[in-house]
Amino acid sequence: TASLVRDGMAAFASGKIDESIELYDRVLRAQPEMRPYLWQRGLSLFYADRFVEGAAQFADDVSVNPNDTEEQLWHLLCLARVDGRGLAKARAARLQVGRDRRPVMRAVQALFLDGGASSLRALTELAENGDASERFYAALYLGLYFEAEGAPPGEARRWVRAAVASRYAGAAGAADPMVDLAKVHLKLRGWS
Repeated sequence: TASLVRDGMAAFASGKIDESIELYDRVLRAQPEMRPYLWQRGLSLFYADRFVEGAAQFADDVSVNPNDTEEQLWHLLCLARVDGRGLAKARAARLQVGRDRRPVMRAVQALFLDGGASSLRALTELAENGDASERFYAALYLGLYFEAEGAPPGEARRWVRAAVASRYAGAAGAADPMVDLAKVHLKLRGWS
């Protein structure tokens, strides 16, 4: 099943979202106990506009990894899209997770959970002045945040493009699945 997961990730990185879901579902048919470990499937479900299933996948993931901030965030992103409820309403059903060791993810989490101006300033500061990894993650999640908040598309596009153009995306983080996600996001939104 490890090869199916790798194949699913490769299909996702190529923008073949439905194919990636089918590969992950094959993993689940062969080994149902893998369900809470397939965070990649949740990302694919999000991009397939299967938000209820995506939220459930991320909730399953948090059940075995209760310190995963990114699963909490993607769960919120899925819930925000269900019936167009937005982040403000999704926050009421947020998953509880522990403290992330990465300052950038703590800043992302603060913005997603409170939506406040000071949280936005803190994350923008990291996107503009953090180290290479922080700049990438802050820019990516700023783009996702603005999109989820229904901001004009130019704001979200600007930040996701900045993430893809970052030094991290082109060098040290080139093998990071979230770099692939940022590229897929641009492609699927027609922002490339």
